Amino acid sequence: MYLYKIIVLFIFIVFSCCTMAAVVQRVATGIKGKWVSITCELRFHEIATESNGKVEATWIKREFIFDGRNNFQGRHTTYDDSLCQSPHFEYYFRGRLEWRGPHETAPTAQKVDFIMDEEFSITPRSRVFIEQMNKLPSGACGDKKWELNVAQDVLRRPCVLLNTKQGEVVKDFDLIYLSYEGMFLFMGAKQNMDQRFSKDEEHRPKGGLQVPLVRAHYLNPWNYWK
Repeated sequence: MYLYKIIVLFIFIVFSCCTMAAVVQRVATGIKGKWVSITCELRFHEIATESNGKVEATWIKREFIFDGRNNFQGRHTTYDDSLCQSPHFEYYFRGRLEWRGPHETAPTAQKVDFIMDEEFSITPRSRVFIEQMNKLPSGACGDKKWELNVAQDVLRRPCVLLNTKQGEVVKDFDLIYLSYEGMFLFMGAKQNMDQRFSKDEEHRPKGGLQVPLVRAHYLNPWNYWK
């Protein structure tokens, strides 16, 4: 009887592992392609003052490209207006995905770590942002003077915007949920701009989802019928 229980348990473990691996593989291949924000996404950013914290609204658009082999590239553009017509600055990054198992927020949702260890740059899109960055102490973020529409490489460099130190890469401990027959791609809820990248397991979103991304070609209405 004892041997029988051991065999049953072993079969159950193998079956569970195979099932989880199949789900991850299905999600990893299902997200292949280019994904973009449907519209402006509202975020909040807390600004410290002498008396109290002040919360301001900010808007962003996101863009991701997945190759189906756990490599990705992304772009986050921050705007000064709710129509996303006045860009403020932009992050561009490339790296790899590491899958960490199922996430309880939704069926087939998976924990995933975005490891941005291939490229990370910041591009000023407004003169206000340039002024803010050039007022920072030397070496606080970037090696050169900031210029409009000129990207600076901050990969493995100190940057106060990213809270990174020398030699450190940006990581985002997040989740992915592919829904509605692969039309929508959800990530974990991050209403606060300070939580744009969740730096460790403790800060991984526990529940809730962001506004979904859609496949880029769906934004052309004629493609809905294809």
